[in-house]
Amino acid sequence: MMIHVERDLSIAVVMALLGLAGIAWGWPDIASEQESMAAAAAVIGGFLLVFGILMTANFTMALLMRRDIVNGRKSFARWELTPDKVERFVAAETALGRPWSEWRPTERDRRDGLAVHFAPETIVVGGAFLSIPSSGMQSLRAISVDPGDPPVLEMQTHMYAARSGGGITSLRGALRTPAPNAASAEAVRAWYQEVLDGRNVIAPDRWTSRIKVGRIAAGLGGLVFIAGLGLFFATGDLVEGPTGLAPLLAMIFGTLVAVCGLIIASVASGFRRRQFNAR
Repeated sequence: MMIHVERDLSIAVVMALLGLAGIAWGWPDIASEQESMAAAAAVIGGFLLVFGILMTANFTMALLMRRDIVNGRKSFARWELTPDKVERFVAAETALGRPWSEWRPTERDRRDGLAVHFAPETIVVGGAFLSIPSSGMQSLRAISVDPGDPPVLEMQTHMYAARSGGGITSLRGALRTPAPNAASAEAVRAWYQEVLDGRNVIAPDRWTSRIKVGRIAAGLGGLVFIAGLGLFFATGDLVEGPTGLAPLLAMIFGTLVAVCGLIIASVASGFRRRQFNAR
C-alpha cells in the first residue's frame, strides 16, 4: 500500500491531539472516580494519544526516508517524465480498461511531469512511496517491463493483512509506472530481479535478529510456564494456595509468550528463506 506521507502524518497528528483533548476533558472525573461521559472520553483519548504518537513517529520517519531518497542519498535510479509522456501513459492505461491499483497520476503529475525515485526497498512516485522489500508482510514478488510508448515498469506486490472477521488474508496488487525509455526500464528491472533471485540480498541480518528474538521469547515463556507449574505442584492449588494466583498467571502468561515467540521465529524463518532463495 502506497503511503502519502503528508496526508497520513496530518491524520496521525490530529488523532494525537484529539486523544490529548479527551484526556484533558475527562481527567478531573477520572481523578475523582466519577463514571461519566467525560471519563469515558479520557479512556478513549488515552488510546488515541498512544496510537497517534506511534503513527506520528512512524510517518515522520517516512518523511525523512523520502527526503533521503529524493535527494539521492539512498536511491540508485531516478526518472524524470515530461507531461506528454505521463499523458500518453494515462491514455494507454485507460485504453487497456483495467482499474488503477497502487498508484495513479494526479492532476499535478499530468500538468508538471512526474519524478520517480528507486531505492533498494522503496519506490517514490510523485511524492508517494511504496515499500517493496523482497520478503515481509508487504513485499515485491515479480517485476517486468511492458513495451510501449512510453514503456511501463510493472511491479507485482503482495501483502498480508488482517481480515475484518479475524485471521489473516493475502492481498496481491501491482504498481505500474511509465519509464522515460526502454533502456532505463530494463536497468531498473534487472536491479530488482537480482534482489528477487537472492543474488543481491538487502539487509541480510533483518530476519535473523527476529528469529533470535522469537526463540528467546519462546524460551523465557517456557521457563515462566515451568515455574508456574512448579508452584502448582508445590502448593497443590492454582488459585487458593499460599502463592495465590501466581501459579495460574505464570502458566497462562508463559504459554502466551512461548507461543508468540514460536510464531515470530517461524514467520521470520519463512521470510528469511524467501529473502535468500530464488523465486
